[in-house]
Formats: sequence, C-alpha cells, structure tokens
Amino acid sequence: MFDKKQKLSQLFKCEQELKRCELMNLSLSERVKHLKGVVAELTDSQQKIEERATAFCRSLLNSVPNSGLETIKHADVIETFNYTQKRHEEMLSQNSNNIKNLVKHLSNREVEVENLKAQVMSHLTEYGKRKLLYVKN
Repeated sequence: MFDKKQKLSQLFKCEQELKRCELMNLSLSERVKHLKGVVAELTDSQQKIEERATAFCRSLLNSVPNSGLETIKHADVIETFNYTQKRHEEMLSQNSNNIKNLVKHLSNREVEVENLKAQVMSHLTEYGKRKLLYVKN
C-alpha cells in the first residue's frame, strides 16, 4: 500500500497538524484566560459603579424630608435610579408650585406696600396742610 517514504510523509504531516492544533489550543486557552481577566475587571467595575450610583441616589434622597428612602433599601441600582428620578421630578414640580405661590404672595405684598405708601403720603400731605393752617392762624 504505502511505501516507507509515503508513511514518513504522512507521519510528518500528522505531526505538523498535531503541533498546529496544540498551538491553536494553547492560543485559545490564552484567549480564554485573557477574556476571563477582562470579564473579572468589567464585573468589578460594574459593581463599583452600581455601589457609587446607589450611594449617590441615597444621598440625594437623604437630603429630602419624607423621601421614602426606606422603600429602596434593598432595591437594585436600576430601581434606585428610577425611584430617585421619580422623586426628583415630584420635588421639581412641588418647588415650581412653591415658587409660583411665593411670587403671587410677593406680588400681593407689593400691592399692599404701595397702598401703604399712598396712605402715608396722604397722611403726610394732610398733616402738612394742617400744620400750614396752624402756622397761619
């Protein structure tokens, strides 16, 4: 069938293929090892980001009375963000209403002050007229 030369050639080709497969396997093992390292780094980064984001949201909510901070005590970072955003929007709306009410109140007070100024001027004018009449008599 095969002569010795062909057998050696086949054997050499098989050895070459075996070495190539071993190198490929080693290369894949190195890639897997590298990717596992990358995954570990990304997982660590994700955990740190989640911890910092949660701490940030909690500190924002902690500065607001009746924030409902207890409701997110065991929530994940997405739920915490959503809750914080909702509370922030509610606070903005409430603050906007408070500002509108204060502006309205201030406007009313300005009208009152102007009326009081007019009354004072009227009294001063009347007092001045009386004083002139008194001095003439």
